[in-house]
Amino acid sequence: MIQGLGILLVVFAVVGVLHWLSQKSLQLTPEQKKRARIFFWYVYGVFTLFSGAIRIFEKGVFEWFQGLQCLFGILIIGLNYWGKIHPAEEV
Repeated sequence: MIQGLGILLVVFAVVGVLHWLSQKSLQLTPEQKKRARIFFWYVYGVFTLFSGAIRIFEKGVFEWFQGLQCLFGILIIGLNYWGKIHPAEEV
């Protein structure tokens, strides 16, 4: 019972923080939103790359899914660097 209550409180806290962040993001200027979007894609690409690499080193065997995950992470980082992920500029 206590463990379930703890999980419930953690879920409420996480949802509350996510709601607060989404409300704060509505107040950002377009330039700040663009920078936040760029930062998000870099973090997502690095996370995907390292997640695949860690799974390869944990098993000690190269499997196609982990290799694909590493390539996908590199692709995300590269596309973000070259500006291909960002939405079209508003006119």
